[in-house]
Amino acid sequence: MAARTGNLNLIKQLVDAETNILNATSPQGNTALHISTGFRHKDFVEQIMNCHPNLVHKTNLNGETSFHVAAKAGQFDVILLFKATVEDIARVRDKHGDTPLHCAVRNNHKLVIWLLVKGDHEALRLVNNAGESPLVVAIDLGLTPIADSIIFANPSTLDHKGNNGQTPLHRALLSCLAVIVYKVLVEKPELIF
Repeated sequence: MAARTGNLNLIKQLVDAETNILNATSPQGNTALHISTGFRHKDFVEQIMNCHPNLVHKTNLNGETSFHVAAKAGQFDVILLFKATVEDIARVRDKHGDTPLHCAVRNNHKLVIWLLVKGDHEALRLVNNAGESPLVVAIDLGLTPIADSIIFANPSTLDHKGNNGQTPLHRALLSCLAVIVYKVLVEKPELIF
């Protein structure tokens, strides 16, 4: 309840009364940190992180950390908190191999994407278990501005070949994204030969 409402006084009382309460999980394996992140309670998230820093890396039944939840929800402020305390935040994987970058791209959270890759543009090359890079996810969803920005940030993302051997150029052609096809031809014309 405290995690959903973001009630800081209640969380302080619970922590004082029982130190293990924040380690409890929902039936889906979500901790209070997962839940409060999903409900956009930045102050509550910060309080939990101060009391139980070990929860930052705890995963739910889908293998998702609170980073994944924050990226899905577009929680820029919460990602800032996590990024200040966690190295390689953009590289943490869930059970599907998705990183918080994949989650942010799928949910069209451009500012979160750029916060996650700030200083780590190579993270844009990471692929999930399905062989999808964040660029391929953006192309498949028709998120042209995000795909264009990923290519601009790291043109080597165009060299990726997925599990089926398709490159981002193939995916852009199949998705009829002329802007991305043009961008690929400008950045890496050798990919068409």
